[in-house]
Amino acid sequence: VGIAGLCSLGWLYWNPSLENGGADSAAQFALIRERPIEFLAVLSRSLQGEFFDLVRQTGGVLGALDVSLSSWFYLFWPVTLFGSFFLLRERGISPWLRGCCLLGFLAAGILLFFCIYLVSNPVGAGYIHGLQGRYFLPLLPLLFPLLAQDRLAVPERFREHGCCILLILIAGFQLDAMQTLLYRYWL
Repeated sequence: VGIAGLCSLGWLYWNPSLENGGADSAAQFALIRERPIEFLAVLSRSLQGEFFDLVRQTGGVLGALDVSLSSWFYLFWPVTLFGSFFLLRERGISPWLRGCCLLGFLAAGILLFFCIYLVSNPVGAGYIHGLQGRYFLPLLPLLFPLLAQDRLAVPERFREHGCCILLILIAGFQLDAMQTLLYRYWL
């Protein structure tokens, strides 16, 4: 995702014909090159205002923003994520690899904000509009190595039951997502 984001920057820079409500990617890129600290302030302001909404959208909104999942999904997906922290036990992941995964996630996330700011925001906008949580879905696998640990673990006798519960919840999430999409778009 990060490589694709970097490759698209050249296309955005050399294709100034992209106009979207006052957005001009070449002019926006030139402004960012001239005043990078100002862009970092816009990024910080946007992250402060949108962080929790983007997390909610990443975990529970499919496709267009009008397709919300059932309320039990919003209750149990954080429980499932938190539970996987204690149930996943992987000893072979080095701190260096974990750091690389975290750095890759953060860099790709910043590139997402950067690309949206270039393409769909007016030149010099003070806030980054147009980013949706679903854009972060391909980045989530980079977070799994961060969850794997072996220090804070559930005792072995409960681990098998906990893994079964996690699998049931994950299967339920999949069924809920399929049913929601089915009723929203086809029935």
